[in-house]
Amino acid sequence: MKMISNKKSKGFSLIEVLIAISILLVGVLSAFALVSRSLASVPVIQDRLVASFLAQEKLEGVRKVRDSNFLKILHDIEVDDWASGIVDQEDNFDLNNVTFTRKIVVTPIDPDVHLKVECTVSWKTRGHPYSFTAEDHLFNWINI
Repeated sequence: MKMISNKKSKGFSLIEVLIAISILLVGVLSAFALVSRSLASVPVIQDRLVASFLAQEKLEGVRKVRDSNFLKILHDIEVDDWASGIVDQEDNFDLNNVTFTRKIVVTPIDPDVHLKVECTVSWKTRGHPYSFTAEDHLFNWINI
């Protein structure tokens, strides 16, 4: 009896299956690494957003002091000058188990007309220090 071998096999060889599994494994592990990194950065992004809100809030408070001084000047109420009460400050906040330190630095560019106000918020997330700085320029628009 003569055996006829059929060279056209319809299945996959062991090598083809191993290559397919390894490609699939690389894709799944890459996706897992991406998700892990994304989840690890969530607290940092959250704290950065809180810091930007704290800086903005403090700058709005400084603008409020300036605007209150303007109203006092316009209504002839006793006030030293347009920049009274706009001084360097520092305060702390504990939010979501993180301590945020907020610092205001006021730099006179032209003391009668122009002040630069910087608010720097610093904090630590997972032991790494971070900071966020916002800047505003205040003008004495009554006397300009």
